[in-house]
Amino acid sequence: MLRFGGDRGNLQQMIPADEPHPHLDFVVYRLRTAGWSTEHHFHAALGYILEWTEHGKQRCLWLKKIIEFYRLAEDGTAKKFTRLCSGDDSSGLAVQPAQAERDFWRMCLAELELGPEENTLAVFCQVIAAWRLQPAL
Repeated sequence: MLRFGGDRGNLQQMIPADEPHPHLDFVVYRLRTAGWSTEHHFHAALGYILEWTEHGKQRCLWLKKIIEFYRLAEDGTAKKFTRLCSGDDSSGLAVQPAQAERDFWRMCLAELELGPEENTLAVFCQVIAAWRLQPAL
């Protein structure tokens, strides 16, 4: 299980890790190429550091609500949710998302070019769930 730490200001998020993680590397790379973050670094002492864009913060704000409400950071739930949003009604979720939530989820995954791979979706949900909007000073 990956552990996530706090962030500094609105733009920076630190994700502690002892060593690079392939799924996390892939997710933070996709965040950068989609324009959700401007850069990411890995430091052995600090872990991953992400610099979020305004576009990325906006996406995180809405995705975090979806991830928390439907508990998508729990094992296998993100994949079931993704299948449901793609039209598979046999997902087994107790609560059905609104069409706007389905559309937004699919749009975000398309922007990031993330598929339905369970480990990648789990890491993606953990990164977004760890994100916090800090109040402006």
